[in-house]
Amino acid sequence: RVTLYAPPEVGLTLLEEIASAAPSEFFVNPGAESDALVAKAYELGLQPMLACSIVDIGETPSML
Repeated sequence: RVTLYAPPEVGLTLLEEIASAAPSEFFVNPGAESDALVAKAYELGLQPMLACSIVDIGETPSML
């Protein structure tokens, strides 16, 4: 699982490295998404999930 919390302009610079790791899950957390980032992720063969990865594991950010 890869989970992205970086701002979109930073995330865009990380996508090729993320794609080369071939993660089975790729979360793009709230605030890390942009139309350009999502489009580039798909172009690189990633399947971005636009959701909070902390909530996905059954936690809430306030618990951390």
